[in-house]
Amino acid sequence: MNLGRGRHALLKLRVPRTRGDEPRPARSELLPEGMSDEAAAARFLDRFGAGLGAPRLFTDAAGEPLVIGDELFRDGSGAWKLGKGVRRRHLLLLADTVADPDEIWVGFAPAGQDVPAPRLRRRYIARWTLGEEELPALVVFEVDKDGWRGITAFTGLGQNPMQRARYIDRQRIGTRVWRRKE
Repeated sequence: MNLGRGRHALLKLRVPRTRGDEPRPARSELLPEGMSDEAAAARFLDRFGAGLGAPRLFTDAAGEPLVIGDELFRDGSGAWKLGKGVRRRHLLLLADTVADPDEIWVGFAPAGQDVPAPRLRRRYIARWTLGEEELPALVVFEVDKDGWRGITAFTGLGQNPMQRARYIDRQRIGTRVWRRKE
């Protein structure tokens, strides 16, 4: 008996599901380790027919137009903000989450120290399997005076299934505006 597998199976049974179906197999491979930010961003953008310096208008599953361009991966100074490791390697899975989500949520983020007014956020959530591992994925966009911009992305690799599920459940903020029909 494999106690690790049994323990995770038991954890999965206790995780509340907002959808009755199972996660879908990932359609994308992981990007190779050591890939540059520029190359990784180009692979993500290609999924939407966009390129570096050539953004493209994409209409999501709920009918909302989003500009997909390399600005999603840059900070306010124009420097790349992909970071190392998991986020970069899972960029294609995150692209699939935006293009083919299980759920889209819209809600306001409160004003903070650096932002004087609440901001509207769109959260794209999907559940994928990659090999034997279930990976929930989250991509968050925020609208400001210049339009939509990328805020964060998450796949939860390295966390146990319960931690991943709790994190995703906490991201269901506001109103669900779209849900995959099975």
